[in-house]
Amino acid sequence: MLWLQIFEHILIHGDIRKTTKLAVAGEEVEVEEFVEEEDEDTVKHSTTALAKRESFVNMGKNLKQKVGTA
Repeated sequence: MLWLQIFEHILIHGDIRKTTKLAVAGEEVEVEEFVEEEDEDTVKHSTTALAKRESFVNMGKNLKQKVGTA
């Protein structure tokens, strides 16, 4: 599931996004993509609201266990 991969990315790297322009059906649109590192073209969003969610806390614990056993 895509939302699980997004949450894992945010837990590991933080919520860092970069705006990119793509052509979709002949129209140019701006989309945000998640990136691993900050640079001059990125925006870092606060994760405070997510950090308080029980599902996020549990996912963080599970990731720590995965990394510890890998």
